[in-house]
Amino acid sequence: AEVVWHLGLPRVVPPVRRRAAARMGRRAGDAATTIAEMLDGRPLVLASRGFVDGDRASPAPADAPIAPIALGRPARAAERALAGSEARIVRLPWVYGRGGILRAMVLGLRMRRFRMVGDGANRWSLVAVEDAVEALVAAAGRPPGVSNASEADAPTLAELIAVVSATPGVRRPDTVPRAMAAFSLGGAVAEALAASTWLAPDRDATPPALDWRQRIPELASDPEL
Repeated sequence: AEVVWHLGLPRVVPPVRRRAAARMGRRAGDAATTIAEMLDGRPLVLASRGFVDGDRASPAPADAPIAPIALGRPARAAERALAGSEARIVRLPWVYGRGGILRAMVLGLRMRRFRMVGDGANRWSLVAVEDAVEALVAAAGRPPGVSNASEADAPTLAELIAVVSATPGVRRPDTVPRAMAAFSLGGAVAEALAASTWLAPDRDATPPALDWRQRIPELASDPEL
C-alpha cells in the first residue's frame, strides 16, 4: 500500500487506569516502528490524537510543546517512532458521528447514566468523522509533518452537553468530581473527559465542512443512534 493508516489510540473500554494507558503506549510505539520499517520510505498517514497536546488553557497549534495526558501516550509513542520518516501526522480531537463518544453520551443521557466529569468548563475541540476522513486523505498529498484537523469553534463540555440534552428525550445530567469518576471510569478516562483538549485549526488546511452546532443536534435526535 502507498498509504498506511495507523490509529494512535486503540479502542478503550472503561475503566482504563494510567498503567494500562502506558502499556497501550508501548504497544503503539512498537507497532508504528514495525510499520515504518515495512514502508521503506513510502508515504504514511498517521491518525494521531489531540490528547498528545495535553490539558490546554488556549488552542494548541500543531507545533506546540507536547505534554500528553494519559490517553495521549499511545498516539505520542506512535508519533515518536515515526519521527524522521515520511509520515504525515494528523492530530484529531474528539471525533463525532454515529458512534464513539457522542453515541455513548446520548445513550447515557437517555438512560440517565451519564454524568458530567468536573464543572464542564474544559474545552473540547471537535471534528465530524466525515471531515476527519477528508483531512487524512488530504494529508497523503502534503509534505511530511504534523497538522491539526478540528473545527474552529471548540465548546466547553458543559456547552456541548447542553446542546445534546436539549434534544427531546435526552435529560440534562448531574455532575461528578473527577476523583470520584476515576473510581468507575479509571484515572485515564476521567482525566480525558475533564481536560481541555483544545486544538488550533491549521491555517493552510481546508476548513471542516460540517459544524457541530448543526450536526450534533441532528445526530442526538436520531432514534437509531
